[in-house]
Amino acid sequence: LYILFYFNNDTIAICFRQIYIMNGTLGVTDGLPVEEMCATIKLLISHTQRSISTMRDFMERIRAATRYSTETDAAMRLEQLEAGARSDDALVRIACAPLAGDMYFRGEGVPKDIQKGAKYWKMAAELGDAGCMMRLGDLYAGQTCHQDYEAAIRYYRMASELGVAEAYTQLGICAYNGVGMEKDGARALACFDRARELGDERAELYAAYVNRHGQ
Repeated sequence: LYILFYFNNDTIAICFRQIYIMNGTLGVTDGLPVEEMCATIKLLISHTQRSISTMRDFMERIRAATRYSTETDAAMRLEQLEAGARSDDALVRIACAPLAGDMYFRGEGVPKDIQKGAKYWKMAAELGDAGCMMRLGDLYAGQTCHQDYEAAIRYYRMASELGVAEAYTQLGICAYNGVGMEKDGARALACFDRARELGDERAELYAAYVNRHGQ
């Protein structure tokens, strides 16, 4: 089942984040144009046994989540987002936790605090937010005090299981360099091939490098 919504800075924006329900689990991937929302909802209704009242309730939950993105004052917006991240409603939590994490990571409205940012990203990642999985992978793979290659690999693998092309690319780089796993050129190529199939053009360059310089 698919429903789309997205948040962009202070406004309910031109794109909606993609919420999917797979085996009873809510998740989020990248955005799609807002004009597709109506068609998507019609498709959802036509292909499920959901009643109109249930759909209205679902849309009310989305509207409840969006209010946390509309406040213009950064400190107040962060307070609202943190409240949303503590909500009993998974849809509201998955909408708010990534944004709260981003604000802490950037130091927007509060002093920059990467650990608090990562805390909210982890909350969202546990709910299936592929973007937060990638943020965490990049954070732990970086040359910083937060470096933790095993954690980076774990989050990249979580994102790859959701079909994120860039996650396969990062896993390929890690495999080729022996970072967080045993060095394995063949495995790296397999990851790059999968990433290329999923649309990451960088993966073709990495695969060519491996083929040129050997595994």
